[in-house]
Amino acid sequence: LYEQMVLHHVDALATVPQVLAGGDVLPVQRVREHVSRLSAESVLLNAYGPTENTTFSTTLTLTRSSTVEAAVSIGRPIGNSTAYVLDPAL
Repeated sequence: LYEQMVLHHVDALATVPQVLAGGDVLPVQRVREHVSRLSAESVLLNAYGPTENTTFSTTLTLTRSSTVEAAVSIGRPIGNSTAYVLDPAL
């Protein structure tokens, strides 16, 4: 849904105070398009978490001045928690 909104209605998202996206990997190009049009007061939140949590475990807040590299980060752990990135050997 996020990708479709950016593709077809990116200007409508530009002034929404807070857009929370989650449930899938955010497409870098769409995030760049969206972030470049954000108003100074608006943010895009990338919320990540496994289904077992029923909510998100990490968040990343993006603003108009954010730089989006080759992938959109899943951010940092929410308060009072720790997140570990593990390799397949663990």
